[in-house]
Amino acid sequence: MKEVLELIQNKKQEFSELPLFKFMQDRSIDPIKRLSWTPYFAPIAMGFTDLNKYIFRKEPTDNKIQKIINQNTYEEETHYLWFLEDLAALGFDHSQKFSDSLKFIWADEGMKNTRLTCLQTALLTYQADPVVVLAVIEVIEATEDIIFTHTTRITEELKEITNQKYIFFGKTHSDAVEFHTMKTDEMEQFIESIKLTQEQKDKACEAVLKEFEIVTELVNEMMAYAEKALLEQAGLVA
Repeated sequence: MKEVLELIQNKKQEFSELPLFKFMQDRSIDPIKRLSWTPYFAPIAMGFTDLNKYIFRKEPTDNKIQKIINQNTYEEETHYLWFLEDLAALGFDHSQKFSDSLKFIWADEGMKNTRLTCLQTALLTYQADPVVVLAVIEVIEATEDIIFTHTTRITEELKEITNQKYIFFGKTHSDAVEFHTMKTDEMEQFIESIKLTQEQKDKACEAVLKEFEIVTELVNEMMAYAEKALLEQAGLVA
């Protein structure tokens, strides 16, 4: 598994250089505008709960790797509640008709990748070997680390202005992830020491590359939305 994890670290470095993260570091832009894409994150925050409960989790099991995956799914499964709280704290929880909410999520072609991310991840991992699923989860953890490192810095800026607490996009979420079972030294050493057949390694590496591709498309879509929001606020587009 060591080679698979090394591939993930290399791809994580590439991922960290995407335009959205440079945009999020630009302190000349109002912090709330740097988080203007967060309502579009809804299909991810909500859909990830289903991934954990219905795709990643397999019970009962005697497979040690699957047991690790199962434990992680329980630790992750309620984080969507923090997302809902942050929508209100960020001022994005506007009252509107239910049909308008559905239209916001499903009618906008600009949100295609946002809607497809969890579906594509499900297709990639459904009935896959547990080591492949574990590799994909490691990619998700790696990409989340980059995303939430930046959102945490922005919410800390916002906190000084609004005196609001931000949970999902703030330090609470990042700290919680660091205390997950998969993050313990013992578990990280075990995962790194997992012996793979050549076929398992090939499939795991293929899944890693595909998942990074999926999340990269998502993040680039978030960047496009953030740019559009800035132009709209400046009155440069209708």
